[in-house]
Amino acid sequence: METPRHGTATSLAGYLGIIRRRWILVLIPLLIVPLAAVGFSMQQQKLFQATTKVLITDPAPVQHVTQTNVPTDPTRRSATEVDVATVPEVAQRTLDAVGLHDRSALDLLSETSVSAASDADILNFSVTDPRPGVAKRLVNEYAKQYIAYRKELDTQVVRGMVTDLRNRIDQLQRTIDGQPSPDPSLRDQLRSLLDSEQNLQTLEQLQGGTLFIIRPAADAAQVQPRTIRNALVGVVLGLTAGLGLAFLAHALDTRVRSAEEVAQSLGLPLLGRVPAPPASLARKNRLAMLAKTQHSHAESYRTLRTAFDLANLRLGAKTVIVTSALDREGKSTTLANLAIALTRSGRSVALVDLDLRRPRVAAFFGLEGRPGVTEVAIGGLSLDDALAPIAIEAPASPSVNGHGELDRTTGGLDVLPSGLAPGDAAEFLSTPELAAIMAELRDRFDLVLVDAPPILPVSDALTLSAEVDAMLIVVRAGVVRRNVLGELRRVLDSVPTAKLGFVLTGADIEDGYGYGAGYGYASAPKAEPRTQERVRT
Repeated sequence: METPRHGTATSLAGYLGIIRRRWILVLIPLLIVPLAAVGFSMQQQKLFQATTKVLITDPAPVQHVTQTNVPTDPTRRSATEVDVATVPEVAQRTLDAVGLHDRSALDLLSETSVSAASDADILNFSVTDPRPGVAKRLVNEYAKQYIAYRKELDTQVVRGMVTDLRNRIDQLQRTIDGQPSPDPSLRDQLRSLLDSEQNLQTLEQLQGGTLFIIRPAADAAQVQPRTIRNALVGVVLGLTAGLGLAFLAHALDTRVRSAEEVAQSLGLPLLGRVPAPPASLARKNRLAMLAKTQHSHAESYRTLRTAFDLANLRLGAKTVIVTSALDREGKSTTLANLAIALTRSGRSVALVDLDLRRPRVAAFFGLEGRPGVTEVAIGGLSLDDALAPIAIEAPASPSVNGHGELDRTTGGLDVLPSGLAPGDAAEFLSTPELAAIMAELRDRFDLVLVDAPPILPVSDALTLSAEVDAMLIVVRAGVVRRNVLGELRRVLDSVPTAKLGFVLTGADIEDGYGYGAGYGYASAPKAEPRTQERVRT
């Protein structure tokens, strides 16, 4: 499966794999952001908020007096009331009534919030202050001053109409009083004006009566700091930032993590996936195939053995070098375990360490300091004396493996260490003496497996490729980058030697990789007794 970075796999397992590998990027913001939020909260001033509710009643009485029936938009009416409530005049009257002369109207407005309820004709007044008692007094007085101010606005027009009507009545009355026999129509007109005056006076009394305080503030609640809420918000933000950093780092990471990408880059088939060895084996240079207790890693090498045989079925290669692009990709460990797996299938195998710059094979079998191929090449030691036969014991539980094959121990494994390091490793690998040694090994063994140096830093592997039948490439997931794979492809294309395929090591970090769990080897044993690794004499 390709990783989500390449756009084809978006499974939950792939995303969890990214988070698991980048857990430190997730953890750092997850810790820092909540701590910063708590620290910020502790520095904040305490603030308290009190709230009062004001009811806006139906203006039907006004409509009845004025004999109008103009429909009112509730949303527009609520917005108008909010705008009127937040004018500086109302704030200043509130401060004067409470006796707080050290503040300005703009200061109070910045601490006041007026909002209309979405599902009711109610205005919510809120005032925030460092002192809860002051907040309560201010909000209650603010609501009262708003109602009074709103009544003044409503009655201002009516009062103007009443004053104008009173002037007309007085003028008409003087006209009637000045005539000995006034026209009856003038008296009717006067009565009509008097009726209008009475209606306007009634209307004036009704103005402002549509607003009522229905729930005055009884106390004030603390609204700042909210340490717990800020901490929870910090956790959410920190987790979001951490996940974002993890996926961003994954997107920018050029390291290869999937077998499919390696296969596409190298143009080679995948022969097997091998997880990274556990620390209990790696730190002691122990091999999974020689562990007495059944180990999940051993099954991956048996799988590799089967794939190796199938890939080599038509070619019939007897000498194979195993190399990698760079150092520390697990080629020596993979080769040693594969050699044991092939030996247990009943074949005679020679394991030759020709990584003369950093030899590792001898340490796996307790052969450190033993003479090897360099001593044979210079004639100081015979090949028979240099070869170290290794006693390969049967597995801890001799049984049918995952491929229906019974592991056998009738084959033999002989290890040819590197010996003393020559002055010029590249020159030594091209000598006729080494070619003769390889030819003799080919004749004496069913398979000759050669541990070669990495192919990109030095030319040793290219030199050795002329002496063998095939090559096997080891690539470690999460280590090799795409540009390195491109260079490796270029070098391999220039080598005429047949390539059997590649092995992906460190496959446990590959997105969606779960080999062990699928075959009943999900957990490794806690204790693994040291295998009796001994040299046959």
